[in-house]
Amino acid sequence: MLFGSRVDDAQRGGDIDLYVETNHELPDYVAASCRIAAKIQMSLGDQKIDVLIGAPNIKEQPIYRVDMKQRAWVE
Repeated sequence: MLFGSRVDDAQRGGDIDLYVETNHELPDYVAASCRIAAKIQMSLGDQKIDVLIGAPNIKEQPIYRVDMKQRAWVE
């Protein structure tokens, strides 16, 4: 899911904030997050990309509770 300033057409620019959810446990959250961001960056070019991952073995952080109004599905 895309969330943050890029969801609001009234705001300009900003980084790309993505939330990815999986049913699989991740042994290394940081490595997985970096791999996803790197692949997207290779496709889009030099952009600031933040990737949050939801997985069964990852403790939910307060940032994960972004209001659903600030989220948008990305195809």
